[in-house]
Amino acid sequence: MAEEMPWVVVHCEATGSPGIATAAAAAPRCQAMLSDARGLGARAASAREFLHEHGFVVASDAKVEDGLVLVDDAPLSGSLTVPDLAPWLGPAWAGRVGVLFGKMGGNATSEDPDLVTHELVHVWLRQSGATEPRWVEVDGHMSNEPALLQEAIADFVAAARSGDPFVGRRSWPDGVAPRSLKVAMRCPDDLRGEAHDDGQVLSSALWEARDALGGETMLSAIAKAAPGHTGRVADLAASVARELAGRGTEAARTWSEIARRHALDRCDEPIALRPGARLSARRGDFVLPGAGQVAGVGDVRPSQTGPQTFAVDFPVGTTSLVLSLRAAADRETHLSVVWKAEGSLGPVNGEAALVGGAVRSASIDLPQGASRVVLRVASRSPRELAYNDLVVTLGPRTIALAVSPTPTELGCAGAIDPVALGPLLMALLLLRRMGLK
Repeated sequence: MAEEMPWVVVHCEATGSPGIATAAAAAPRCQAMLSDARGLGARAASAREFLHEHGFVVASDAKVEDGLVLVDDAPLSGSLTVPDLAPWLGPAWAGRVGVLFGKMGGNATSEDPDLVTHELVHVWLRQSGATEPRWVEVDGHMSNEPALLQEAIADFVAAARSGDPFVGRRSWPDGVAPRSLKVAMRCPDDLRGEAHDDGQVLSSALWEARDALGGETMLSAIAKAAPGHTGRVADLAASVARELAGRGTEAARTWSEIARRHALDRCDEPIALRPGARLSARRGDFVLPGAGQVAGVGDVRPSQTGPQTFAVDFPVGTTSLVLSLRAAADRETHLSVVWKAEGSLGPVNGEAALVGGAVRSASIDLPQGASRVVLRVASRSPRELAYNDLVVTLGPRTIALAVSPTPTELGCAGAIDPVALGPLLMALLLLRRMGLK
């Protein structure tokens, strides 16, 4: 069936490691969660065959692991897809792709069809070329767009198959879903750096399109559009539009309008930070990555910036500004703000330390002619950090005096332009020229 999405795997294994169910005990439960819970009993002979049967395009040179392992009762909270089970199960499992299902408040995540589907979509996306790390470096700063995309697609497929926009509430304590696809989110204002939360900006748009165009239509479009487009939200949105165009201009137009309302083409733009107004994350805190979480970055660097970019606009002539924010009170954690001033004289870059306790601040001296500053919070910590409640206060303004480059009868090397001095000074200069005192 060309419009199906994956929710079964080739085979199911478990180990006798402490805290993990034995194979004999786990096998029936694995079969239940992979077939009965999903309403699909047949099993493919190989992972490649499985993906092909469910409408996915896998490049001929793509590596498809037939030995996918599901581990039930794993020693973790929630569920997790990993490219290498060795850190979890020991060296004998090196190179084996696995999905680990733990518990949430005593509830088995393997018994939640949403989470089973969610994790298996991660497997497919990675086999289709999606990047593994949560953070990647883009143009000198950190980005979580690839992770955002993967979480959004996995949530949408799970929700579309269950018909329930509240993902994961079967296993979450008290039945409270951790994420909802029925939210009004837009880029970039509602992003904070946590991939699951940020993914709702895309998954909610896909769910809105599902309501308008049908679940099978959107699942088929995602299955074809996602491979090769898991780096930027804007690229995926455009790929989905191209796939829907094959079903008629109305479907493509509907999706384009939904994508515009969610501003999916603006996810990498700065968040406006208005002077004097407090800016807080939509939910939780803004997140800064730790050095070990960034693809290709193994060591702590002088300035490791987070994914959020903030832009402050102000009148020309402003001499300085102060950025304040709330962060961890640990004084050993070095935070700074990396900034770029833009204006008539061109860009000027700089970095200023954020000092203080639970509330930190940094002062920036602005270059002449600046009218905008673009800011990113940076960290030297190897661990993930959080910050919130940003406030910008502007310093005093200078009065620019226009200066003529040629001498005049005033006897100055450069005469003051009367236009810049106001009517009173203009009158005084005229009296001087007439010989009056």
